[in-house]
Amino acid sequence: MEPIVSSPTVLAGDPGPRLMAPRPARAERLLMGMYKVFSHDLPNQLVVIQSLVSLLELEEKDRLSAEAQEYLTRLTGATRRAGAMVQFLKQMARLNSSQEAAEKIGLVNLGRELQTELKTLFPEHSLVHEMHWDVPMVRFGRRSLHDAVLEVIRCGIQCCKTNELRVHLGSRARAEATLVDVAVGVTEPYSGRHEALSVDTRLDLRLARELLAGWGGALELITPAEGTYAFTLVIPSAPEAGGQTGNHHD
Repeated sequence: MEPIVSSPTVLAGDPGPRLMAPRPARAERLLMGMYKVFSHDLPNQLVVIQSLVSLLELEEKDRLSAEAQEYLTRLTGATRRAGAMVQFLKQMARLNSSQEAAEKIGLVNLGRELQTELKTLFPEHSLVHEMHWDVPMVRFGRRSLHDAVLEVIRCGIQCCKTNELRVHLGSRARAEATLVDVAVGVTEPYSGRHEALSVDTRLDLRLARELLAGWGGALELITPAEGTYAFTLVIPSAPEAGGQTGNHHD
């Protein structure tokens, strides 16, 4: 008996069956196409909105009612979140397109770079830095590690909601891995509520997790306590080759 072979259905007016690209490849092309549109159009529109909000806040805030000022505050927050989403899209696109070679990274120098960068990113904050490196060096993607640490620090600063903060960076050894500890907390005694953290609801934590997962690493969240938000970045002793070609886990 001859095997039954199904033929593609040809509709009226259809020139004939078409070969479809494999779903993963086609989906990736569609996503990259959407990204190119969003990464150009959306930031431009966002800049216009942010400029108008800043102008309104600068010139008209004193003449606004309390209710209108509350609306302005909400609008300012919304534009900041939209800006964070644009940056997230850009970073995720880079994850899918870039290749990075593993290299030896001195954590002391990395900490100094981040300390300088944080002054520029958060000029309104007074940050006290503490660093304790039990493991002085790791082998990983330099940009991936830098960006992952920066994103979790950013998360901690935003969650604390105060300008006087302590930023702790450190490292310690664990079986077949180095743990990079990051903690951001208040400098005064704290008895208030803590924000519940989830990788699924925060873009900065999701990006940090993806940056690490591309090399076989992981992000561990520690339950906030005493006004401190802490995280552990797991850096494998033998990072996966190829950086962003590693497996990403949802």
